Formats: sequence, C-alpha cells, structure tokens
Amino acid sequence: PIATSVKQVDEGLDVHTAPFPAAEHLTVSWKEREVEKVELIDIHRRQASFVMVEEGADNVRIDVRSIPSGLYFAKLTHRDGSIVIEPAMISR
Repeated sequence: PIATSVKQVDEGLDVHTAPFPAAEHLTVSWKEREVEKVELIDIHRRQASFVMVEEGADNVRIDVRSIPSGLYFAKLTHRDGSIVIEPAMISR
C-alpha cells in the first residue's frame, strides 16, 4: 500500500516545512522546544541530510539541490530527547 497522508507525531508542537514541495532549499521551523538536530530522512529511512542546530534557533535552512526528488521526513530531535517528524517534499 501507498501512504496517502502523514500525521505529525506530537500534535502539541508547531513544526513546519516549507516550501512544499522544495526545489532548492527547505526551511524547517518550530516553536516551543529547543531543537538539537534536524535530519532529512527518505522513505527508506536513509539519512539525506543532517544539521546540528544552534542553541536558541527556531529554524534551519537545508540546501536540497543535490538531494533527489521524492518524499522525505524532517526528523527533529529536541534537547529533552523527544522527536517530532514532519513530512517534506522535494521536486524539480
């Protein structure tokens, strides 16, 4: 079966990926908790990109020009160990 929708893991957090779809850069933004790192994961759970987040930041911008088109997931790991996953699309 093919997934037709993706639900954010923690409904209480405000996490966004934009633009949707992204062609050159993907911005991942959040509110509330401190994020330690952001990973871009493909549908096969392979890491396509990894960014360590500066303390106090509320977003990261990821260069996706070298990443193949497709469905990905932005995996945000918070400093308290919690994880939030938000869908992201890359298309050219």
